[in-house]
Amino acid sequence: MLVHINGKEEELPRGMTAEELLDYLQLSNKQVVIELNRSILTTNERETTVISEQDVIEIVQFVGGG
Repeated sequence: MLVHINGKEEELPRGMTAEELLDYLQLSNKQVVIELNRSILTTNERETTVISEQDVIEIVQFVGGG
């Protein structure tokens, strides 16, 4: 299925949850915020929210530094 992640079209397997998306993108061990169709998902919602065709996803990763 086709979705938009951080402004780019991406092809993903159907039925993937937001948490599985982080695993797929190798971001599961990072501190991130997921915005799905202009709504921020809580950590609990990531496990149950299924990504759908044409969803717009923004993933923001926190980076430390000084």
